[in-house]
Amino acid sequence: MQTCCPHCGALLTTTDATVTVRGQVMGIGQGLAQVFGGRDPALAKLDADRKKIAPMPDSVRKANAILRADILAKRADRLQNLNKPKA
Repeated sequence: MQTCCPHCGALLTTTDATVTVRGQVMGIGQGLAQVFGGRDPALAKLDADRKKIAPMPDSVRKANAILRADILAKRADRLQNLNKPKA
């Protein structure tokens, strides 16, 4: 396949890389899907670990919300003070 580079006008060609998986020759994308089931192993592990995590207790969730609100209020106060002319 040939395409034209939009910046310099040079012709660009792509190669169709192939791999052999269990005796079958296939494209690199198909080979990865065959070996890893179409998912990145690291991402699959993260998804599996996420399912095992215990939910955050409501008391902790509420405490975090209070802290975030306090931090945002202090930031808003600082921003308002920055815009005030100094006497």
